[in-house]
Amino acid sequence: MVLIGYPVWYGDKNLEHTIASVARAGFNYIELSLDYPWPFKQVDKLKQIRRYTQEYSLRIGLHGPWRDIALASPIESVRKAGLEVYRRVIEVAVDLEANYLNLHLATAQAIDVDSVIEKDSIEAAIHSAMELCDLACEHALYLVVENDPGKCCGLLGQLAPIADKEKRIKFCFDVGHAVIAYTRKAKKNKENTGQQINYLELASQWATTFKDRLILLHLHDYRVKNGHVEDHLPPGVANVSVKQLLKTLRGTGVYYILLEVFYEEGGKHASPEKLSNTVREVRTWSTALLYP
Repeated sequence: MVLIGYPVWYGDKNLEHTIASVARAGFNYIELSLDYPWPFKQVDKLKQIRRYTQEYSLRIGLHGPWRDIALASPIESVRKAGLEVYRRVIEVAVDLEANYLNLHLATAQAIDVDSVIEKDSIEAAIHSAMELCDLACEHALYLVVENDPGKCCGLLGQLAPIADKEKRIKFCFDVGHAVIAYTRKAKKNKENTGQQINYLELASQWATTFKDRLILLHLHDYRVKNGHVEDHLPPGVANVSVKQLLKTLRGTGVYYILLEVFYEEGGKHASPEKLSNTVREVRTWSTALLYP
């Protein structure tokens, strides 16, 4: 049986109420985003969250910080600064008894204008992945790389070399992020004019490439308007079919499914209660389709 999660972050002011709502809606875990000031300040709130999740029999996954972090930077001092942050993050992950730590291997460098910059950035990402795996594996913590919506590392051709070099690392498929990255690529190369990216084709490519190392799915819907991708919508309101996506990911190692839904139709915040029907749908189709 898969575990179905709900995203929680520092901006959720009433954390006890949020976590209670997550449990009532049928979720199995929270993916806690360590946005600043966490994990450097107000760590007492992190301890409270651990108590709340224990009280409601919920597990914890972690989303590592991404703002100001560049683990794929070809500038070594910048990359090393990101690693220092993640050393503290891994300590917190151990204290919270987290099931996994999900992160972005990213850089703001202009990798799309020079293949040398892209090559150097991917090499930097590989070094970061290897160093972080050394730390995480000491504590039996799954280190998971999520496809970034930016220029690196969001394309399969950028992520596959990392998988080849570091066999211990796991992977996340984020539906909306993949569509954003490949929409940008198509625009740059003037491909698929007027034709939307097929998210199921991308899911199939991720499944074929990473196989049982693909353990985490960030599930949400997206809508394309005038070339702009609006994502983190409830599954089923636009393009994404839960049934077809899970069928496509059959035979992978997906065990964690995060409903990374931030907005309802109309832009309102999506509460856990509003997603209870989707939780049931995901549980039904994952049981029927995900595992051979």
